[in-house]
Amino acid sequence: MDFRDVNTGQLAADINNCLNSLDCSTSEEIRGSIAEAGVWQAASRSTLQTALGTLVDDRYQSLKDLLDSYTAVPGKMARHTELRDEIERLEAENARLAAQNQSTSRDLDSAQSNGAPASATAQMSTSITNNNNAIRDNNTTITNHRAEIERLENEITGIVGS
Repeated sequence: MDFRDVNTGQLAADINNCLNSLDCSTSEEIRGSIAEAGVWQAASRSTLQTALGTLVDDRYQSLKDLLDSYTAVPGKMARHTELRDEIERLEAENARLAAQNQSTSRDLDSAQSNGAPASATAQMSTSITNNNNAIRDNNTTITNHRAEIERLENEITGIVGS
């Protein structure tokens, strides 16, 4: 899944607008009015009361519950995008560090062949080790981010698919 083109702020605002637009006050007023015995004496009064009750208590509530669950989706989408961007950044850094290691390894081989002082070759070896450690740490972070992305995708699918 890729949510980079989703304006999560606007999506969150739109979901909240839908929630705020759910207004069952008119139905509640009618329901309350016809509940009074003197207002309406027809046999259909009970049918209308039941229908309004279903509308307000069941349908509006179901829609409100659904929209409430959707409010979590924009944040999950934004986090998903942040993680994808971070993975791309770390992969680019790993590529840069690996290229730097190749260059440093060639320089180290050359320095050792030419009898360079041990301090110079030690510094190059340390640089390679540090880069390898950074690559390892980045790979661990990438693996963790991918697991979180998978979890987020499952959560989003669970919310939207319900």
